[in-house]
Amino acid sequence: LGRLTGLITVLDRARHELAQAAVRRERTRVARDLHDVLGFSLSAVALKGELAERLLEADPGRARAELASLVALVEQALVELESIAGDRVELRLAAELDAACEVLTAAGIEAAAQVETGPLPAEVDTAVATALRETITNVLRHSQARTCEMTISGTDELVRLRVVNDGALSVSFTEAEPGRHGSGLDSLAQRTGGRLAAVRHPGGRFEVVAEFSSDPAGLGGDPDGVHPVAGSQLGDG
Repeated sequence: LGRLTGLITVLDRARHELAQAAVRRERTRVARDLHDVLGFSLSAVALKGELAERLLEADPGRARAELASLVALVEQALVELESIAGDRVELRLAAELDAACEVLTAAGIEAAAQVETGPLPAEVDTAVATALRETITNVLRHSQARTCEMTISGTDELVRLRVVNDGALSVSFTEAEPGRHGSGLDSLAQRTGGRLAAVRHPGGRFEVVAEFSSDPAGLGGDPDGVHPVAGSQLGDG
């Protein structure tokens, strides 16, 4: 009976520890989703709002068009917020490429996109789309880019996302900005489900390459439905 009482105490303590771990895991998931998924939409809203303000006197017609487009962006952000609360975020690569080109162009950045793969499994498509979204958000926030090239290529075993932009600042987006907590490439690496590397090339060019298994089972798995990797690699070209 004495041993049984001790066992009950141990089990009760374990139950509380598991509950606390589940809460921490959920908080981490929500924080990561809010940063990675909503970051792009909110950056687009801010960018188009600033653009509309600059155009109010020079081109009122275009300013009104930019303001009108904010409604769709906010509605999209609300849908994404609901998906975060629902524990499963689903993005589509084709839509993310179109959105990336639109936002980059609005920011005065010449965008080029090339897709060299066929249809991807839903899980892989979402993983690549999410990595693309976060990478483009970083281009907008942490560079003075004038050009940005996005390439998705692949084989039967591998899908590769490559994003190259110019105008990279002296401080990379792996470092926190003053007054802002930055999760950087390590956070993005947890999103890829594959290997992630970033290289700063001479002349202010910055390259991000993420590789994914073409097989959804090869992405791994976790309770969040997000598939972490060992880490990211940062280098200078």
